[in-house]
Amino acid sequence: EYTRVENSDTIFILAFSIIMLNTDLHNPGVKNKMTIEQFVRNNRQIDNGKSLPPEFLVDIYEAIAENEIKLNEEHQHSDEAAFWDGVMKRSATADSMISVNRHGPAGEHEREMVAVIW
Repeated sequence: EYTRVENSDTIFILAFSIIMLNTDLHNPGVKNKMTIEQFVRNNRQIDNGKSLPPEFLVDIYEAIAENEIKLNEEHQHSDEAAFWDGVMKRSATADSMISVNRHGPAGEHEREMVAVIW
């Protein structure tokens, strides 16, 4: 089932929220961990004033709670091929999770994202 978003900026907001959730849940210095309810509430009305489906956000929360997102440096002692194999497997299912209704020319937001990453 697809979760459609009205604006590609929603993806940036959600990505930031996921990074914050990952830090919150997996940093031993954080004493009061974010709950599912708080994560859903924090992401309310992020899509042009509309909320994403709660079950979609709950799935994200549970995935992050079970599997911490780690930077490549944190995988130094792991098998590089296995790491990228996992990335490719996860990306194969991403198409069934979310789609974006574009309001700008193709590539506009991708260039912004690449500029931030590099």
